[in-house]
Amino acid sequence: MTLPAPRPAPRSFLFVPGDSDRFLARALETGADALVIDLEDAVPAAQKAEARQKVARWLQEREAELGPDAPEVWVRINPLAGGLWRPDVEAVVAPGLTGLRLPKAESAAEIEGLGTRLGELERRAGLAAGSIELTCTLESALGLWRIAELVEAPRVRQLAFGEADFVADIGAVPTARSTLFARSQLVVASRVGQLLPPVAPVYTHLDDEEGLVRTSEESRDLGFGGRSCIHPRQLEPIHRVFTPDPRAVAAARATVDGWERSGGGGITTRSSFVDEAVIRRARSVLARAEAYGVLAETPEEGAR
Repeated sequence: MTLPAPRPAPRSFLFVPGDSDRFLARALETGADALVIDLEDAVPAAQKAEARQKVARWLQEREAELGPDAPEVWVRINPLAGGLWRPDVEAVVAPGLTGLRLPKAESAAEIEGLGTRLGELERRAGLAAGSIELTCTLESALGLWRIAELVEAPRVRQLAFGEADFVADIGAVPTARSTLFARSQLVVASRVGQLLPPVAPVYTHLDDEEGLVRTSEESRDLGFGGRSCIHPRQLEPIHRVFTPDPRAVAAARATVDGWERSGGGGITTRSSFVDEAVIRRARSVLARAEAYGVLAETPEEGAR
């Protein structure tokens, strides 16, 4: 039996308000790699119970559509430090759910408690044990301080950075410089914990595509694998940034081919020295390009 190829890590995570019938109805048609149905900040306190019911109904009605070719579906629940997360997870653990986005993650013990409850709910829903994954959003100094514990917690697949809450917590201004240390910590901890590359925060200026692209490139170059967003119009620029450019794919292929022809070991090209570290980077570019169907650009195409 031929197993299906593993789906590529999402480049985009589109937030969808859980209390909006209109946005939920169109969510699967947006072209996002992943959806984050929001039960936290996007939903007023008075509407949370109704939003849970809407999201649960949405998952049930679209179960047949949430297959391998559909976007991943995540639900951002309310913080584990409060009590609202319990009815959230009880409502949304169902077939078709990829996982939960945890806001304000600070405690591995709380995540372990959530994992225990998820195991019970998976059995009730007829899901495989451990199938509901977790993305932890770091939004505070304490969460960053405890990052090594968080990446070791059960079910955690990925980290996300909550820039607005983080800079408010530490009394900083949201700039690339003020958040560089925190963002770098997420990248390094994700690698050590063998998680997927972390998710960059939303860009709130909808009419500033240049800023969206610039900050997405900064996150990509730092080691982030994708980005959260708040509107479908942001998807194309985010996908463009986090998908390997055909010219980069061609260069990576040439580098790997030259390395393999040489039998391994350091080689010198016309412009650079190539060793195993360079090859690992080139192969990661090729793997991501293959996942998203990017073909290498030929020299003739690049010259046009």
